[in-house]
Amino acid sequence: MIAHRITGHSLAFATFAWITISGIANGVEPVTLRYKWEEGATHHYRVTIVIDRGDEVETKSGTPLLQVKKAGQDGSVVQFQQTSLGTSVKLKQQRQIGLRPPFRPPAIPAPPFPGSFVGHELTLDDRGRVISARGESQLPMLLGNLSQLLIEPMPAEAVTTWTDKQNTSISIQSNTFPFSIRGREVEQERINAEESTTFTVEEVTPARIVLKREHTLQTIETVGGEPRIALTGTGTLTMDRQLGLPAKLDYTCKLVVREENVARTYPITVNYELMTLEQVAELKAKQAEMAAEREAVVAKQAAENAEPLTDEERRAIIADLQSGDRLKTRQALDKLAAKTTSDPDGVLSAVLVGLMQGGDIFTKTGTIKALANYGTEDAVPVLLEGLDDSNFFVQTESVKALGRMRAEQAVDPLVALLAEPRHRLAASEALKSMGAIAEEAVHDTFNSSDWTVRMEGCKVLQEIGTSESLDSLRELARSDSNLSVKRYAEKAIEAIEKRQ
Repeated sequence: MIAHRITGHSLAFATFAWITISGIANGVEPVTLRYKWEEGATHHYRVTIVIDRGDEVETKSGTPLLQVKKAGQDGSVVQFQQTSLGTSVKLKQQRQIGLRPPFRPPAIPAPPFPGSFVGHELTLDDRGRVISARGESQLPMLLGNLSQLLIEPMPAEAVTTWTDKQNTSISIQSNTFPFSIRGREVEQERINAEESTTFTVEEVTPARIVLKREHTLQTIETVGGEPRIALTGTGTLTMDRQLGLPAKLDYTCKLVVREENVARTYPITVNYELMTLEQVAELKAKQAEMAAEREAVVAKQAAENAEPLTDEERRAIIADLQSGDRLKTRQALDKLAAKTTSDPDGVLSAVLVGLMQGGDIFTKTGTIKALANYGTEDAVPVLLEGLDDSNFFVQTESVKALGRMRAEQAVDPLVALLAEPRHRLAASEALKSMGAIAEEAVHDTFNSSDWTVRMEGCKVLQEIGTSESLDSLRELARSDSNLSVKRYAEKAIEAIEKRQ
């Protein structure tokens, strides 16, 4: 059994592509098809994909935006935004407890790294041929990029039927360990495949051109004489002649995945339609209404979290923490951790410290978050122990809690953690929140042989330093061997002098 995700094929994987043209079909006169890219134009599409997975039906839907950023005879830049589709799942029948969820070969790839381009930008000619591209708009179930459904390459001549063929490949990526850097999935296999799309003009009017779309994507590799993976389908594509854009697609296909003696078939329907101005206005009004509702909920929750516990809430939470019921305990911890006010409470702190003994990782981290708000000085020793815990999350939450509690006993251990890259950011923020009590100890970072530690010390003092740190910082700015350390020392000096 394939225990991998098939993320789909992409234009980037294609090696060869060509268009073959046939003669007149269906008695329709040949027609020239061209896209009209109008600079600054925006177009919303309503997209729906329905996937029958056997015991459940998955629906993906959304309203992606097509924007023409630039139009010109040497290429037009078109961006596809809001391409992430929402998902809903409906069971055909109640799944029995203990049964595995249905086999899911294709899936949407992992999101891009922070700061990377989000969406899909193509530079196209008036035939829809790709000159260059960045980003992606991958769809599930080997449907390719969303842009490939919206923007089909057109033939050079006036014709009634043509076939677009390309050699491509399907990338199979692991959804289990080992993961690559930053959690991206690791490609396990790339299978060569052949793809063919045939278009036939069925109707031509002054307003529209209706095309029959027949598509096949199948691997060269076979299982039992049949393609290991095959996607075949047919549908109708309608082009708006005035706008020079696709107006509607109604498409039905099936994906077949073969493994040894098993063949799994997934019926799929794909529909999209160009939205009218009225529909777009209605959509934006609905989005604004939903955003206002979300903001109201967030504001209400923030106000509640800023309020101290009432006597009744406090008694109920203590009872839940001592109940031995894991669900009640977790819910009580979540309530305490969500509070934005610091209110040390001796009784609550003692109960929370008791939960640290022998608790699972989730209970421990939840307890530490609660101690950050309600812990007293008696809780500091257990939080210091948390710095040496074998679990990274317990360590990190302990760092944050000690900083929020301004625990003076934790200053030296936190300064020491600046030398550990995986804890440096959390330790630095904790020291900043401690303020003046941490200032003198941070000077020890200037003796480190690691320039990144010296630089982090300067960053902390930039926030909390006083005149007591100026001499050390000036010496660092004058004589340190690293330019970055010198620069941050100067920034710290400037910040301290402004505060005086």
